[in-house]
This record gives sequence, C-alpha cells and structure tokens, in this order.
Amino acid sequence: MPKASTGIDAFKVRALEELRKKNEPPRSYPVSAADLVRIPASPLCAEQNIEPVARVQLDSGLCFFETSACTSCLHVFRSISPGLAWFKRCWETISTKKLEVFNPTMEAFRKARYNDYWHLLQKRLPNAGARVLDIGTGYGTGTAVFKDAGCTVAAVEAEVDRVRYLENVFEIPVIANSAEEAVEQGGNHDLVLFSNCLEHLDDPVGVMSRISRLLSPGGFLYLEVPILWECVQWTDGLFLTHKHNFTEEGILGLVRKSGFKVLEAVQYADTGEDNVGYGLVLTRADQPGQALEDSDIPPVKVPAERSIREIRRLYRQNLPIEHVPAVSEVLQYTVPGIEHFFYTVRHDRRRLMSPDPGTGIMGFQSL
Repeated sequence: MPKASTGIDAFKVRALEELRKKNEPPRSYPVSAADLVRIPASPLCAEQNIEPVARVQLDSGLCFFETSACTSCLHVFRSISPGLAWFKRCWETISTKKLEVFNPTMEAFRKARYNDYWHLLQKRLPNAGARVLDIGTGYGTGTAVFKDAGCTVAAVEAEVDRVRYLENVFEIPVIANSAEEAVEQGGNHDLVLFSNCLEHLDDPVGVMSRISRLLSPGGFLYLEVPILWECVQWTDGLFLTHKHNFTEEGILGLVRKSGFKVLEAVQYADTGEDNVGYGLVLTRADQPGQALEDSDIPPVKVPAERSIREIRRLYRQNLPIEHVPAVSEVLQYTVPGIEHFFYTVRHDRRRLMSPDPGTGIMGFQSL
C-alpha cells in the first residue's frame, strides 16, 4: 500500500490532498468529557478482560480516544471515543451546503464496488422493483447503481451535505440518519446493503440484533467489514470514525448470534488499496437457503500468531519515529486539539515526535 513520508496510507493521503485542493482553513473540533462514550467490556463477548493498546489525549490531559483489545475474543474497539452527537456537530461545522462530492476519485471507486455488489446479488432479487435499503450511503454514487438497474432504493445517511446530495442530485429518499434509527423504524426490504458501516457504530451488536426487522420475508442482508489483520497500522490509533476492528471469527460469530446464516462469502480489494473487504451474503437462519460451512468461507490473510501481542505490533506498523515503544507498552499520544475529526491531526501539517523519556507520551510538532 502506498505510504506518504509520514507513514500514512493512501486513503488518508487522498483525503488530505482533497483538503489542500479546497484550501480548507485550519479547524478545531472541541471535545469534552460529556461528549465521550466509554465501553468497559468487549462488545462481542461481554468480557471485561480488556487491555488498552493506544490512547490519545489533549494537552489538558483529557483522554478522548482509547483503543483496547479483548484478551478473550481479540476484538479491538474504542473503549473511549466521541459519540454520534459529537460527530453530528462536526458535520454541521464542515457543511458547505454545496451539491458536490468531497472526493470524486473515491466516488469512482464506490461506483465500481457497487457494480460488483450488483453482479453478486442480482440473482437473489426479484426480477423487477426490488426494494433496496443502503445503510451508510455516502453521496449515493453506489446506491444509484441499484436504482439504475430498476430497484426501488432508499438510504440511511447521517452527514448533512451527503443527505442533501442524495435527495437533490440522485433523488434517493433518506429514511433515517443512523443505523440505530433505521432498525427502530423497521421496514420491508428485499435487500439491505450494510457495507463498511458496522465498524463505525458505537453499538454494532445492538444494531445487528435488530437489523432483521428491516428485511422482508426471504430478504437478504449484505454485510461487509474490513478485517483487523488487513486494515490496521499505526494511524488507526488516531482514526476517530472507526469504532471497531473485527477479526473474521468475530464477525462470523456476531452474524450467527444475531440470527443469520451465511449464504455466500467474498473478498474485495478495499477502495483500490491492498486492504480486504470481507463480504457476507446473509439471510435469516429460519429462511430457506443452504448455509456455508466454515471450511467453505475463504480465509483472510492472517498472521501465524493471533494474540494481543500481535495486535500491539499492528499499531506500531509504519510508526514514523526512530525509537518505537516496546510492544508491552501502551502507545500514548498527546495532541493540541482535534484538527481533522476523521484522523485527529492533519498529518500534512504535523510530524510525530518520539516519546518523552519521562512520560512515554508521543506528541505532534508542526511541519
């Protein structure tokens, strides 16, 4: 995967390049203790045997972002992070009220990916007028692939500029602003697309336990998530929008616990990079259709050693400092403020400094 001089991956490099093109002024996104969600146990297995892997704090000492791993199930999640209400305030702050996409290159990737979804899923849908709900729709470039194929589509999207674009450019109705709101409403959809969204939720287990309410009898859920071993490197410890990093065992266990069976499994390169999107075609366990055996589900490339220690190594991958803290230590970062609410700091404006010998905390210095 291409890296910038600071060690960050190409996805983040492209986002920063778009910010430069738009001449976005420096911003600050205030955060307080009242904005934070704290999770003391693994959401997947409910065990409290968790170990912190990385922490991010303000100069004031407020820890607003903590990544932990469960020693029982190896689920990696944010044990401290800003909640949805904070993100909604940030989206209001960056709203341009313009009918334009943020990154045209990413929209081209999204359209290509949804073409893949259509070819995968069309055989399971009614011949005409299939009712499709896309959760975490973005600007709708991908959802429009299903609309153009004759499906009746609807969207779930939280970001205000994206909602405006969906409704005015693609004429796709937005029925809810969050996955949590959508599952409470229920529905009658032949297909629910839930791609690269579950990992962003504060409560993925709660949403998965109720998401079947959105399906018609015999309906299908397409779920896709990035897999921990493929998607994590050092910047994930600063990546505010991802709340969970699933292993393939973790996501399969959650699927089955939520009352689904796997009919088909696929892997896609993620947005033109080397990461793998792990896709599962699901239906309710009590519906017709032969479930795949675990041996028939293609494995994701994983390390030989699956352990907390290996997870800690992932969070040191490409760390752009000369002396990397020992694997046994919790990575600790201090930032003057949140400059880029997706990645905490603008990596094109700051460089990471080695840990302070007295505190072990790493800081960022202006370039």
